[in-house]
Amino acid sequence: MRGLGACLALAFALAGAPVLAQNAADNQPNSADDQTGAEQPTQGTIQSVYLEPHARITNTTCTPTRVSFTGKIKTDGPAFVTYRWLRSDGRRKDGVIQGSAVDGKTISTSWDQTSTMSGWVQLVVLSPKHVATPKTYFHVHCGTG
Repeated sequence: MRGLGACLALAFALAGAPVLAQNAADNQPNSADDQTGAEQPTQGTIQSVYLEPHARITNTTCTPTRVSFTGKIKTDGPAFVTYRWLRSDGRRKDGVIQGSAVDGKTISTSWDQTSTMSGWVQLVVLSPKHVATPKTYFHVHCGTG
């Protein structure tokens, strides 16, 4: 590393554990209520939502430094899941999972930093049930030292 051009990047995170979704009674119509007579597909439910408690820091030159976050969403069957990444700067990024995530679907996002910065990211499932993870905190330090 070079003297003044060096960048030191550190990641600090709060410990996180999977957030388990609470089971709720489904109020889905049975096929007898369906006027077409066709059976409606079942909607899977959220089993757990997890966000890695430590951010991954790459390219510590701050031109830019990439801070990456990984999460996992599990369902109990085929589902249409909408989720959102929330950031401490107020930005958000939405995503969708369609199909089965019984073994868990890994999702990720990244945030490029070009200067010293502290912040957090949180993963929130919006549907079929609202579930939010604890925030993962990070700190990137650019400069000498």
